[in-house]
Amino acid sequence: MNIGYPNEQDRQLQRTGSFIMIHGGQVSVGCLAMTDPVIEEIYLLVAEALAKGHPEVPVQIFPFRLNEEALAQAVDHPWYDFWRDQLLPVWRDFEVKD
Repeated sequence: MNIGYPNEQDRQLQRTGSFIMIHGGQVSVGCLAMTDPVIEEIYLLVAEALAKGHPEVPVQIFPFRLNEEALAQAVDHPWYDFWRDQLLPVWRDFEVKD
């Protein structure tokens, strides 16, 4: 499943890359590799959503589960402030709505 990177915003920000996929095989360089049973479940869920008339299936990707415990373990990471200030509010909104 192609997650659509780079999208229009990524291209405007001059981000490089292409065709980042979610796939089976459990091994990847740059993609999101799942175990074969997990990708089969994802495939079936996406196929069913599309068959029921959904024009697309949104995908949210975070570096890890952005709960307080996980963030506390990442406090010394160079991206910590970004994760806390920018991604955490999005994660919370995502968790509430989905």
